[in-house]
Amino acid sequence: MEDLLLQLKKHGITIKVEGTSLKLNIPKDIDATDIISKVKDNKEELIAYISKRMQLNNTLHSIEKAAESACYRLSSAQKRVYFLHEFDKMSLAYNIQQVVRLEGHIERGKFEHVFKRLIERHESLRTSFHIVNEEPMQKINAHVNFNIEHFKNT
Repeated sequence: MEDLLLQLKKHGITIKVEGTSLKLNIPKDIDATDIISKVKDNKEELIAYISKRMQLNNTLHSIEKAAESACYRLSSAQKRVYFLHEFDKMSLAYNIQQVVRLEGHIERGKFEHVFKRLIERHESLRTSFHIVNEEPMQKINAHVNFNIEHFKNT
């Protein structure tokens, strides 16, 4: 059914379930004879498939934003990483370092500005960890000092 729906989408054809029937919206410049035939041959399966997907979509809810707070509890995964760090503070197991060589003219100011904007936009990039009442907690910082190191190729 997914392949048939992808074919419809590829041709700009929209499909809608209304009770026990399907409604197709076909652009005027499309010869959809073959596709309509496939839809008719698979009508019952399509209705069941689309209805099931719509029902699933209706049961999904977005995650609500947490209330503003000075600190937040760690997730289970964050607690594990924190424990492993405390166990071996010299380990780099969860650090990913990378050096990239860029060739050509790079406007350093704009390049660094892009990363600063990303940091402003994503709270996870401004999050630090602190001990509060003997418990590890995370704090979302309003601002983080960030600079990109530049090295000239010699």
